[in-house]
Amino acid sequence: MIDVASIHLLETRLIENGHDPAELWSLPQDWSRFPRFVDPWIGRTAQELARATLSVCAVIDFEAILIDGAFPASVKHELVERTRRYLVNQDMRGLIAPRVEAATVGFNARAIGAAASPLFDRYFMNGNVRLSA
Repeated sequence: MIDVASIHLLETRLIENGHDPAELWSLPQDWSRFPRFVDPWIGRTAQELARATLSVCAVIDFEAILIDGAFPASVKHELVERTRRYLVNQDMRGLIAPRVEAATVGFNARAIGAAASPLFDRYFMNGNVRLSA
């Protein structure tokens, strides 16, 4: 998912077009000054999240898929809505379609993920399997 649906891709797109990606974080609750880059990123990310949802639900029946991240609430809402729409168009034969919902961790997600690294190191057999920032 990091290669196809992360904020890193949006930051890279901004750099390629002469923008400083730090501008996303100067006013992190408002990305409205970058619609030319944010809108396509949401579309691509929603498609990839729908595909990932299909893949994971082929293995385990999840009741819900929660979407969250370090982005404005308006971006999260649009990402959830588009993911729902893309998921409807996926081949879900034999699968129980999960609800796609917005989660509430938001900007704290990175810190919580970083805090989980020592747990991965200590309790997982493969210490290399961890969340990366």
